[in-house]
Amino acid sequence: MAEEQERRRQGSRRAQAARQKRRQSGERRRNRTAFTIAAALLGIVALAAVVVFVAGGSGGGVGREVEQLVGVHSPPYVYNTNPPTSGNHLPSVGPYGHWGEDLVPELVVHNLEHGAVVIWYAPDDPELAGSVNRLVRSLGPTCIVAGSYPGMDYPVAATVWGRILELEQFDEAALRNFVEAYRGQQGPEAGVCFSEPVEGQFMS
Repeated sequence: MAEEQERRRQGSRRAQAARQKRRQSGERRRNRTAFTIAAALLGIVALAAVVVFVAGGSGGGVGREVEQLVGVHSPPYVYNTNPPTSGNHLPSVGPYGHWGEDLVPELVVHNLEHGAVVIWYAPDDPELAGSVNRLVRSLGPTCIVAGSYPGMDYPVAATVWGRILELEQFDEAALRNFVEAYRGQQGPEAGVCFSEPVEGQFMS
């Protein structure tokens, strides 16, 4: 009788041990599953962050987007930003490169329409003019117009059609980023600037 009871106790202990083992195995599987799901979610978040960063680096957030005005080849030449980023303009475009003199807004807005970047800076500052000139030479004058502009709200600004970068001082890195992000890419006729002369006379 005692031996029978002992066998039953041993069988019960083995059954309890087996159940405990199954519970532990189940918990390990659930933990592995939870870890796999968490790792996958972290991977998705990291990938999304990379996509946002790359998009931002290609121009998504460089400068400030502004309302785009309709642009026709006739007056009135009224703009919604200073310096202008879109709107009516003359039938001709201005020469590309660094002018070394005051820009004509109603002329270079046509350059903007063709995808150009225009760099505007406060007049009567030879050091600032020299910095902009060196930058344009470094970047190459294709699809870039640069010159002084009286009545600036900021010492330096860069514009493309519908977007503006306003700077409290000359910032080569910021201007480079803006040019690289938008040159030839922004405007109702974006890309036309690539086929236009970079120096010489005004053209239709």
